[in-house]
Amino acid sequence: MIPTHPEAVPGEPQTLSWVIPDGALSLDGPVQGAPGRFGELLADGSVTAIARPGRLLLTLAAGRSWRADGAAIRTALHAALEDPAGWTSAPVDDAAIEQAVAAVIAGPAGEMIARHGGQVRVAGVQAGRVDLEVGGACAGCPAAGLSVGTTLAAALRAAVPGITEVVVTEVARPRFVSLGRLLPGGAGAPSAETDGSRAQPGSSSPPGRGPSPR
Repeated sequence: MIPTHPEAVPGEPQTLSWVIPDGALSLDGPVQGAPGRFGELLADGSVTAIARPGRLLLTLAAGRSWRADGAAIRTALHAALEDPAGWTSAPVDDAAIEQAVAAVIAGPAGEMIARHGGQVRVAGVQAGRVDLEVGGACAGCPAAGLSVGTTLAAALRAAVPGITEVVVTEVARPRFVSLGRLLPGGAGAPSAETDGSRAQPGSSSPPGRGPSPR
């Protein structure tokens, strides 16, 4: 039997991420069909599945729960994984998803981030996976991942069919450089002091020596 174990997905109680051995499935994206009982659960909408390298994201339909249905789904999943050739993927239009995601970000969901001084952009879409980059005041903020992850991800999933995953990456803000360090004589500029002496204004004598005798 192929080993698996489920992990919770924050903010999505109907979804579990089932860790599977690398190479157990060659799919990457929404699953359309699978062997046996698990395929029947997919066909009747009881569960939806998204394949990623080393894991399967399984989401239960409304009215079902992992407490009540988890054991049966686990059994069906184990049996289906024994026949990887019987799994099929659903077609995904990444270009259409990217356009729809951009439209959602331009609306109220993105405006909420902008009001807090943040910026969100679509870095790319591949096999239904949406990669977002967060910048501006959101970068480095401990709440950035939570705000974008819970607000935008929920809005995107509700508005855009075909999304399999939303991944948020912070874009570091540029390092602050004091203007004084860029100006002559500013902080960090070479000092005029040498061996504890300071050249006096208007004097051409080297430090540490008196005026030349006349």
